[in-house]
Amino acid sequence: MSANDPGNILEQLEERSKKAGVEQWEIFLSRVKTLSIQVKEGEIDRVHRGETLSAGLRFIDRERLGFAHTAVFEPEALDRLTVAALSGARLSDPNPYLGLPDPPSTPYAIVDIYDSSLETLPFETRVGRVKAMEAAALGLDPRVEKVRQAEHRETEVEVWLVSSKGLKRHERGTVAVASIMVKAAEGDEAEMGFEFDYSRYFDKLQHEAVGRRAARRAVDSLGGRKVATGRPPVILENGVAAEFLEVLSPSFYADHVQKGKSMLAGRVGQRAMAETVTLVDDGLYPQGLGTAAADAEGVPQQRTPLVEQGVVQGFLYDYLRARTEGRASTGNAGRAGTQAPPEVSGTNFYLVPGQKDLDGLLSEVGEGLLITEVMGVHTANPITGDFSVGAAGFQIQGGERVHPVKGVALAGNLLDMLGRVARVGSDLRWVGSIGAPSLLVEGLSVGGL
Repeated sequence: MSANDPGNILEQLEERSKKAGVEQWEIFLSRVKTLSIQVKEGEIDRVHRGETLSAGLRFIDRERLGFAHTAVFEPEALDRLTVAALSGARLSDPNPYLGLPDPPSTPYAIVDIYDSSLETLPFETRVGRVKAMEAAALGLDPRVEKVRQAEHRETEVEVWLVSSKGLKRHERGTVAVASIMVKAAEGDEAEMGFEFDYSRYFDKLQHEAVGRRAARRAVDSLGGRKVATGRPPVILENGVAAEFLEVLSPSFYADHVQKGKSMLAGRVGQRAMAETVTLVDDGLYPQGLGTAAADAEGVPQQRTPLVEQGVVQGFLYDYLRARTEGRASTGNAGRAGTQAPPEVSGTNFYLVPGQKDLDGLLSEVGEGLLITEVMGVHTANPITGDFSVGAAGFQIQGGERVHPVKGVALAGNLLDMLGRVARVGSDLRWVGSIGAPSLLVEGLSVGGL
């Protein structure tokens, strides 16, 4: 039997954990397979395949935590792993709320997150989709000068979780991504357009549509003009709205709340956003990128309302932070691989869509701005919510896009902005595990750069 056989690894680590004499132990084993295909000028430019197998070992003894990880599975390496985890459990500071969850009393939900067709899908089929994406972009408009990068990526993640509480979990999922960067030029001006699509299933990716959308973004950005400073109605396109929500999401993590690092601390039951805003974290969202039957500690994932019509309902908990407050975990333990113990994490975090599509929002605005790109959202203050970012998009007049705008500055506060959402679009889009529709925001501060 191979040293890298998951069953063999789990058996050896379980044996060592039992012999360590600690009160509680947990083994987390992860195998990640990746494939990346890049095409340039109709030919394969780069192919990369990868596979990693790694394990994390968590010991809890006398209210102390020990943790260690490894990607080497020879017997001597597993011995060192066990000793390292045991040392941490002897030397770290005590925490009376440490512990491991019991297995659930009811069966886990059945989730649809694994594309078995990838096992037999011909390599040529994948390459053909990337070539078609590039060709679709180049064929949209003669002003499309080149494709900087056309790529298809796949990831398969398989995890095993075994604990002294009797928990035994095995789950696997797949993610496929199509992305493309396009350059359009006219005269001395050039603009870039980027687009992407995610899915759990290869056949649901719309490669050619992604190519056309990227080309359209690049072409439509040519001839951008400056804007006047003011507070016009602003529509944040769904992808832009998702970027802002990504900054907001950690404010719902219980560890951030408990440490005073959340802009929503102490606001449960209070109105913090407009009545149009309802936010949910749904670990069972159909085929979501954050969907799984169980979280990283084996607790069943669930749908957790966070904001209902602007009123804060609660926060997200893993097992430790839930015990700190005498609550139950919401199934929101996540792991950044096997190199650290689990911590609070969102699953599928999204703003519930409304009834009007983007065209409906445009007609409602009359005159204002449609923001289709923002730069520097990651610089927003995650504790206060203050932001100042660059942006680009379109001037709206008579409910129509009349010309592109660039060199736009947006400034404000995230909670204040969400308190000014007059209308929520129906065009929910996922950017990874963050989802948002387009948002019509009244009175956002806009200036020219």
